[in-house]
Amino acid sequence: MNLEELTGKKILTGVDFSTETISSCWALSGECEACWFELDGVIYGAIEDPEDDYRSHMKELTIDEARKIKNTFPPCEVLCRYDEKGEDGSADLLELIDTTTGEVVLRVGTENTDDYYPWYTAAFFPEAMAINKGGDDD
Repeated sequence: MNLEELTGKKILTGVDFSTETISSCWALSGECEACWFELDGVIYGAIEDPEDDYRSHMKELTIDEARKIKNTFPPCEVLCRYDEKGEDGSADLLELIDTTTGEVVLRVGTENTDDYYPWYTAAFFPEAMAINKGGDDD
């Protein structure tokens, strides 16, 4: 599945991070980082490629019907935007932007894709969510 396929308005209800052991095409296993997020009731995993060594790409975006998200929160409407430019001129990123605050809540994918040193990105900014903004009585 491509990150681009998730563009549009969605409801975000949870985000988790984990370290996964993934088998490679050489029958070896490697540990990698993964970011799990729930959009419209579907749990997606942005998984780092364990074979990258000092370089780091997002290996794949998967759907995991059996996974349970531990870090859940009230529904947050987000606009999912695909970004192929990034901050360094080339990227394969999905940004989830809170429709109330206009701020990025979650960013997953690969940045700097055209360089010798790309990097896997999975960053969660819960402070950008409208549900976490202080009200008048804080």
